[in-house]
Amino acid sequence: MVTHRLAAVKLCDVIAVFDGKIVGSILAGHDGRHGGFYHVCVHEAYRNHGIGKAMVTAAMIRLKDEGINKIQLVAFTGNEIGNHFWHAEGWKERVDYNTYDFVLNDENIIKFNS
Repeated sequence: MVTHRLAAVKLCDVIAVFDGKIVGSILAGHDGRHGGFYHVCVHEAYRNHGIGKAMVTAAMIRLKDEGINKIQLVAFTGNEIGNHFWHAEGWKERVDYNTYDFVLNDENIIKFNS
Protein backbone atom coordinates (compact mmCIF):
# COMPACT_ATOMS: atom_id res chain seq x y z
CA MET A 1 0.00 0.00 0.00
CA VAL A 2 1.26 3.51 -0.81
CA THR A 3 0.06 6.38 1.35
CA HIS A 4 0.74 10.10 1.27
CA ARG A 5 0.72 13.09 3.54
CA LEU A 6 0.01 16.61 2.37
CA ALA A 7 0.99 19.23 4.92
CA ALA A 8 0.41 22.96 4.99
CA VAL A 9 4.12 23.56 4.41
CA LYS A 10 3.83 22.23 0.86
CA LEU A 11 5.09 18.74 1.59
CA CYS A 12 3.81 15.85 -0.49
CA ASP A 13 5.65 12.95 1.15
CA VAL A 14 4.86 9.37 0.20
CA ILE A 15 5.38 6.27 2.32
CA ALA A 16 5.15 2.66 1.11
CA VAL A 17 3.98 0.14 3.72
CA PHE A 18 4.04 -3.66 3.38
CA ASP A 19 2.90 -6.00 6.17
CA GLY A 20 2.87 -3.07 8.59
CA LYS A 21 6.48 -2.10 7.84
CA ILE A 22 7.68 1.04 6.05
CA VAL A 23 9.54 -0.26 3.00
CA GLY A 24 9.93 2.95 1.01
CA SER A 25 9.55 6.69 1.13
CA ILE A 26 9.88 9.91 -0.81
CA LEU A 27 10.31 13.28 0.84
CA ALA A 28 8.62 15.50 -1.72
CA GLY A 29 7.63 19.14 -1.70
CA HIS A 30 7.57 22.35 -3.67
CA ASP A 31 8.26 26.05 -3.50
CA GLY A 32 5.13 27.04 -5.40
CA ARG A 33 6.87 26.73 -8.75
CA HIS A 34 9.07 23.62 -8.86
CA GLY A 35 8.64 20.29 -7.14
CA GLY A 36 11.47 18.34 -5.62
CA PHE A 37 12.05 14.74 -4.63
CA TYR A 38 14.43 14.21 -1.72
CA HIS A 39 15.67 10.96 -0.21
CA VAL A 40 13.80 8.57 -2.48
CA CYS A 41 14.34 5.03 -1.28
CA VAL A 42 12.93 1.51 -1.30
CA HIS A 43 14.28 -1.16 1.06
CA GLU A 44 16.55 -3.53 -0.85
CA ALA A 45 14.36 -6.57 -0.13
CA TYR A 46 11.35 -4.85 -1.74
CA ARG A 47 12.93 -3.45 -4.89
CA ASN A 48 11.81 -4.49 -8.39
CA HIS A 49 8.19 -4.95 -7.31
CA GLY A 50 6.84 -1.60 -8.60
CA ILE A 51 6.95 0.12 -5.21
CA GLY A 52 9.30 2.89 -6.35
CA LYS A 53 7.22 3.59 -9.43
CA ALA A 54 4.00 3.61 -7.37
CA MET A 55 5.51 6.05 -4.86
CA VAL A 56 6.80 8.34 -7.61
CA THR A 57 3.41 8.28 -9.33
CA ALA A 58 1.62 9.12 -6.06
CA ALA A 59 4.01 12.00 -5.35
CA MET A 60 3.68 13.31 -8.92
CA ILE A 61 -0.11 13.33 -8.65
CA ARG A 62 0.03 15.23 -5.32
CA LEU A 63 2.42 17.81 -6.79
CA LYS A 64 0.32 18.19 -9.94
CA ASP A 65 -2.75 18.73 -7.73
CA GLU A 66 -0.78 21.55 -6.09
CA GLY A 67 -0.28 23.20 -9.50
CA ILE A 68 3.31 22.06 -9.97
CA ASN A 69 4.31 21.08 -13.49
CA LYS A 70 8.00 20.21 -13.12
CA ILE A 71 9.92 18.11 -10.59
CA GLN A 72 13.63 18.11 -9.90
CA LEU A 73 15.72 15.63 -7.98
CA VAL A 74 19.36 14.93 -7.25
CA ALA A 75 20.84 11.48 -7.80
CA PHE A 76 24.51 11.09 -6.97
CA THR A 77 26.62 9.92 -9.89
CA GLY A 78 27.73 6.84 -7.93
CA ASN A 79 24.14 5.76 -7.30
CA GLU A 80 23.91 3.30 -10.18
CA ILE A 81 20.63 1.74 -9.05
CA GLY A 82 18.93 5.11 -8.61
CA ASN A 83 20.24 6.57 -11.87
CA HIS A 84 19.17 3.47 -13.76
CA PHE A 85 15.66 3.78 -12.28
CA TRP A 86 15.26 7.46 -13.22
CA HIS A 87 16.60 6.95 -16.75
CA ALA A 88 14.37 3.90 -17.27
CA GLU A 89 11.32 5.91 -16.16
CA GLY A 90 12.02 8.66 -18.72
CA TRP A 91 13.50 11.33 -16.48
CA LYS A 92 16.01 13.57 -18.26
CA GLU A 93 19.44 14.26 -16.85
CA ARG A 94 20.20 17.99 -16.68
CA VAL A 95 23.60 19.26 -17.69
CA ASP A 96 22.79 22.96 -17.98
CA TYR A 97 23.41 24.04 -14.38
CA ASN A 98 25.70 23.56 -11.42
CA THR A 99 24.81 22.58 -7.89
CA TYR A 100 26.58 24.02 -4.86
CA ASP A 101 26.87 23.02 -1.21
CA PHE A 102 27.69 25.26 1.72
CA VAL A 103 28.38 23.78 5.14
CA LEU A 104 26.55 25.76 7.82
CA ASN A 105 28.86 26.10 10.76
CA ASP A 106 30.09 29.13 12.70
CA GLU A 107 33.45 29.27 10.95
CA ASN A 108 31.97 29.26 7.44
CA ILE A 109 29.24 31.75 8.30
CA ILE A 110 31.77 34.18 9.80
CA LYS A 111 34.09 33.71 6.80
CA PHE A 112 31.15 34.26 4.39
CA ASN A 113 30.21 37.54 6.10
CA SER A 114 33.79 38.90 6.25
